[in-house]
Amino acid sequence: MRSSEFFGHRIGTPVSTIRDHADILHGHWPDLDDDRRRLAVDTIARQARQLDDTVHEVLTMVAVDAG
Repeated sequence: MRSSEFFGHRIGTPVSTIRDHADILHGHWPDLDDDRRRLAVDTIARQARQLDDTVHEVLTMVAVDAG
């Protein structure tokens, strides 16, 4: 797997998960119980941290490559 494919997956997956869970919360808030809301928010937070880690990793690699 090329690094572009690897990082594409590592960036795309959290973004999709964040978007999907935000859409669920937005579209179904009144129908969701507190546990389901909490699970969705926790998932968004976890995926945002993962995305942040990946972005920092990419930026570090770019800085090292730039010399």
